Amino acid sequence: MAIRLKKSYRFALRSAFLITSSSSIILLFLLWYFNAINWLLIVFFATPTFAISFIVLQIRIENFIYR
Repeated sequence: MAIRLKKSYRFALRSAFLITSSSSIILLFLLWYFNAINWLLIVFFATPTFAISFIVLQIRIENFIYR
């Protein structure tokens, strides 16, 4: 039995994933340009970026829907 998420959660998850992916790719290219690629830094950058963007998006969506 699959877990069904509310549409607002799915939208927030997808959007947070896209934000995190694009910002992590930009960080990866910047680190590559300066010859200082550190995968641990990218992981520690991506984790809070995903969490913060998901929380902000979810709060904004719920405020928009329930307004």
